[in-house]
Amino acid sequence: MPSGKADTTGRGQGYRCSAVAGSHMVAADDERKFLDVIFDCPHDVQELTASHPIYDFISVMDENRKEILYYWAIRQWTPQMIAAFRSQTDRNIRKVYNAMMAELREDMYFRIYPRYKAELPLTFAQREFMRVYIEQHGEKTPEERREPKRKGRPKKKTCNDNGLDDDLDSDAKKSHVDDSDES
Repeated sequence: MPSGKADTTGRGQGYRCSAVAGSHMVAADDERKFLDVIFDCPHDVQELTASHPIYDFISVMDENRKEILYYWAIRQWTPQMIAAFRSQTDRNIRKVYNAMMAELREDMYFRIYPRYKAELPLTFAQREFMRVYIEQHGEKTPEERREPKRKGRPKKKTCNDNGLDDDLDSDAKKSHVDDSDES
C-alpha cells in the first residue's frame, strides 16, 4: 500500500476501517447518506441498524462473521463471490452464514420471549417471528437455552508416550505413571 493512503478496498491484510471515509468516496456517491459512507465497512456493520437488540448481537460477533454478514446482506454478494474474496469455499461461507443466522434468530427469540410470554404488545414483525420460530423449533424457555458451541475445531484425541489419551484427567495420568514406575 502506498504511504499516506488508507486501504479503503478491504483487501489488505489486517484491514480495519477508520471511522471517517476518504473525501473521494463522499464526492463519488453524492446520493448516498453520510452515515452510510462513514460506516461502509464490514467491521462496523452493526452501525447500520437502528435496532438496539440487533446492534448488541452483531457488535459482539466475531470479525470474520461480521465480514460475511456485511458482504452477504449489505453488499448482496453471492457466496461464491465472498468465497473467492476470502480464499475459502462457497460451501464454507454458506455453512458459517447459516450457523450465524441460526444463532441470531435464537438470540432474538430469547430477547423477545419474556414480552411474548407476558402477552405484552409486540410489533407485527415480532409476533410473526415468534410464531414462525415456535412453529419450527417449539416453544423454549430461557432455562432450556442450549450452551453456545465452542469456537474452532474440537481437540483431537492423541496418545502421549505412555499410551494414554491426552484428554484424560490428571489423576488418571498420575495413577498410570505411578503404576508403571513400580514395575
